Amino acid sequence: MAGEKFSKDQVQVAAAIEDVNGTAETLTSADVEVRFLPDGTDFVYEPDRTENNEAGDDLAAAPECVVGRPCTVELATQVQTSGAVATKPALGRYLIGCGHVEEQVKSIAIGAPAGGDNAILVGETYDVGGGTKTGLIAVSLGGAGTLLYVPQVGGDLEDLDVLTIGTDGDTATASGASAAYGWRYRPRSAGFKALTLQRAMRNDKDTAALDALDRARGCMGSMVLNWESKTASRWSATYRGVKIASVDGDRFDVVLPAATCVSLVKLVNATIQLNSVAIRPQAITFTQNAEVDLLDDPTTTGGIEGYESADIARRAPTLAVNPFRVPHSELDIESLMELGTLVPFVVICGTTAGDILEFVSPNNQVISSGNEERSRKEVRAIELQPKRGSFLDHDYWFLFR
Repeated sequence: MAGEKFSKDQVQVAAAIEDVNGTAETLTSADVEVRFLPDGTDFVYEPDRTENNEAGDDLAAAPECVVGRPCTVELATQVQTSGAVATKPALGRYLIGCGHVEEQVKSIAIGAPAGGDNAILVGETYDVGGGTKTGLIAVSLGGAGTLLYVPQVGGDLEDLDVLTIGTDGDTATASGASAAYGWRYRPRSAGFKALTLQRAMRNDKDTAALDALDRARGCMGSMVLNWESKTASRWSATYRGVKIASVDGDRFDVVLPAATCVSLVKLVNATIQLNSVAIRPQAITFTQNAEVDLLDDPTTTGGIEGYESADIARRAPTLAVNPFRVPHSELDIESLMELGTLVPFVVICGTTAGDILEFVSPNNQVISSGNEERSRKEVRAIELQPKRGSFLDHDYWFLFR
């Protein structure tokens, strides 16, 4: 019988950002942008049930009734860049669904700041002309140089624009023209966006209209990004949402191009620093640890699914780093941990513009440190916890540039 078996090797995932959280979007072929790994992609339906006490031992009635349709969608893929600084990475919408805000970063030359603390700090706001143009500073700058910023109101900065930066009175003057620099994804504490997701599997006979389609709305997730020495980085996430359909149908007719050796993000020829000291890690794992809840909705708005949408209650990100041994004279981890010193952590993979992934966590507390043996060599195992620093929602960020 056609369609009784499905190939996970032919799995396809589509995702769309919902205009209203919990209201499903109509998916199209344009929403298929990422090749996901079959061994890390799954759709699990976990219905809520209430007991039907009246049924008792009566085999003619169901002993339980379904009263809610929560589900879990697991995804995994190798991380790819877009190949152009002005083009969003395909993974972007999935990062948004994990509680991140998407920002296009621009660059422009700027003179030295003056009148305040003479410093431009990441996370500070800028203002031109009393609100004509506003935005965020994307990278700290101690003097004249190239300003990286996120325009929010009024468009790009232009030649001779005078910026008022932060609240300490600094001003600086831009020169030349703005240029696209990349796309940044950083956590947000409010205004989370949900996804409509579809997992499709091709039926074994490739018969029309008999592929397995599972759909969910109001999905939000928690992600993990893993780098291992000389391998492609792997991103995975677990989304919680509300199941809206499991039906027969057709997968979208889309053939995604395979990653090139340049676009595939690999931990090789990389810049890796902990507390401004170069380290040589065997592995780095960033775990977002977002607490994702489903919001009950017993009204007609929630319908028979019983839920409004997912929501992110909190996050508690961690970084696990297993570098090769570094002398105490260069990096005294134990002292940093004992003193509670906040240290920066940076990973930059790639060297070609448009194919670079930069991960920055500027303020980390060392929460554990120990030694492990790997291939008859002793290595340090360090766990860090990113802290927000001076500005909300700047505890870490991913910059595709």
